[in-house]
Amino acid sequence: MFTSFSERGLLEGYDVVVCGRCGFGFADHIPAPERFDAYYSEMSKYEGPREGTKVAPEDLSRFYAIAEELRPLIGKRDQILEIGCSSGHLLACLKEAGFPNVVGVDPSARCAAEAQRRHGITVLTGSLASLYEDLRRRGPFGVILMIGVLEHIPDLDQVLRSIHELTAGGGRICVEVPDSTRFARWIDAPYQQFSVEHINYFSPSSLRRLLALKGFRDVRTRILTRAHTAKSMMPVINSVSEHIAVGSHAGQRDQSDPTERALTLYVRRSAEFEKSIHRQIDRLAQLKTPVVIWGTGTLTQRLLATGGLSQVRIAAFVDSNPHYQGKTLQGVPILSPDALRMSEEPILIASLTFQDEIEYQLRSEFRLTNPVWKLGEESLGAGQEGCDGVH
Repeated sequence: MFTSFSERGLLEGYDVVVCGRCGFGFADHIPAPERFDAYYSEMSKYEGPREGTKVAPEDLSRFYAIAEELRPLIGKRDQILEIGCSSGHLLACLKEAGFPNVVGVDPSARCAAEAQRRHGITVLTGSLASLYEDLRRRGPFGVILMIGVLEHIPDLDQVLRSIHELTAGGGRICVEVPDSTRFARWIDAPYQQFSVEHINYFSPSSLRRLLALKGFRDVRTRILTRAHTAKSMMPVINSVSEHIAVGSHAGQRDQSDPTERALTLYVRRSAEFEKSIHRQIDRLAQLKTPVVIWGTGTLTQRLLATGGLSQVRIAAFVDSNPHYQGKTLQGVPILSPDALRMSEEPILIASLTFQDEIEYQLRSEFRLTNPVWKLGEESLGAGQEGCDGVH
């Protein structure tokens, strides 16, 4: 369950189900693919940092690692296409490594502009479906990359059919997705993997089988754990496959796929985690102190929908994503960080992953002296007893 934005929201919830025949996990009762295309075009959160700022070191390290892993699998003359390339940082690493024939696809026009400005890389703006004819004229491609993409795709059948056609002639694809069998070992926030955007839940076996059914033979599958931020890790499946005839290597259904057991464990541990957060928020609600909430992502939207944050006196939300600013959540406005310069209310950082970075920004960039509270800290709300109005 999620509280959706006043405008351009995507969904307010879904059912997580696991196929009884093959074991693949996915979100059921979701909007049509066109709604997802519009959302990623208009509400992208994957655009690069502001002009003049650097890419996060964890992200840059991850891009270089993937480029190095791909180096022996790519020919110098191969055309390389990345679907969902954001601002082109991975393509830039490949270009730097000696593979000049790169092009990207991303739904965000701002991402396309940043890729050209930062790296001199062409990124076509739109969805794979809307750009297919253009890509077909440019192809076939020797390598197609989909890093952190397939977990977002509502119509896997159509997308992989198009990818198969674009790699005709023996091309390869590199896919990297979160590993659902290890979600319970790496919980940054409760139910974080069941976000507004992550709607497919892969195991190594279900990913291999899906790609085999769509005409891709496994070349190499790796089970990895990558640094996601300075304080969080992401378990992933990294797969390289090559184009073959559809149906010639379809593989067998895996009745013992571990996805159902793994997701059940993840739900149980997330529920325990969420209880502790609700206890903290309950204490904050009892203070009746107006609070500014920094962050309007999955965790905030879930805590509003499940009754936690909805009990708190929220003066405003703040988010650095300009696509969110000017909208509302439960009737409360979403402001830009600059609005905090005029605020004295306590600030609750509604992010468990980027807490330290946000607090540093509040203190060093904005030089705010407001009380700053962080979820997960037992001192949340301390020192505010008796405060019942706006400062």
